[in-house]
Amino acid sequence: MVTIVMQSAPQSIDPSSLYQNILSIKGVIGVHDIHVWQLDEQRIIATVHVVCRNRAKFKSISNQIQKLMHNHGVHATTIQPEYEAEGIEDDGNCRSACISPECAEYRCCK
Repeated sequence: MVTIVMQSAPQSIDPSSLYQNILSIKGVIGVHDIHVWQLDEQRIIATVHVVCRNRAKFKSISNQIQKLMHNHGVHATTIQPEYEAEGIEDDGNCRSACISPECAEYRCCK
């Protein structure tokens, strides 16, 4: 119950494993902002930002991510696509961080 109230990540889910599994999907060049939490006693939900090279292949990539998350016990996942040009690798850091100067001290990378 505390896990639900605190919207904590369930202990049964390893975000670093999810990160590596998603990153291994062909066409995915970066993953960041993975958030997993227990919504209620039956549902674990997640959000993730995925960097891809090809917009046309995102639907296929999204389906693979949904299946992967389902296999980890997450049955509702919001996937935020982001796209990079060929040859640019994602470092996984702060892609969606607020760029306002007032927020600089709160970002994970400066």
